[in-house]
Amino acid sequence: MTGTAAPDASVSPADGVFRISHTLTIEAPRPLVYDVVSDFSRYPEFINDVVAARLDGDLCTMTLRIGPMTVPLKTRVELVPGQSVQFTLVEGPIRRLMGRWTFADDGPSTAVAFSADVEAGTLGQWMLRVVGRVAERHVQKVEAAFRRRIAALTGAPATVEGGRET
Repeated sequence: MTGTAAPDASVSPADGVFRISHTLTIEAPRPLVYDVVSDFSRYPEFINDVVAARLDGDLCTMTLRIGPMTVPLKTRVELVPGQSVQFTLVEGPIRRLMGRWTFADDGPSTAVAFSADVEAGTLGQWMLRVVGRVAERHVQKVEAAFRRRIAALTGAPATVEGGRET
């Protein structure tokens, strides 16, 4: 399983939006990778920073642990089976959150792309940078958690670039 060393991230001072993108390849078939990413209710089982998660229709209610705090989020989710998972903030401590996971066959593996825009709103630019750093670390943790979950389901070792087990 390979991926970039860190997510690409940038803050746009003009519009106050933090943008993050990340691509990786997971050595598992696309339907399995999609199923793991889109199974929100199981996130607390394998993503340490997710305290609770529930999908009710197209609304996902999730509680994240960020340091000593818990942060509730409610997003509207659009699932295109086997292809993409898109989410848009409905309620939460930030002004805007829009993101998308996409999945494509890459031989026997799956190419995965993640992108998200976060707008802090009245929290200001300094807080946007803090939120951005937290988001970068969170994406890396989530990638590792997805890899471990898929490895557990397939019986394969979870590895990152360089062959180290995660």
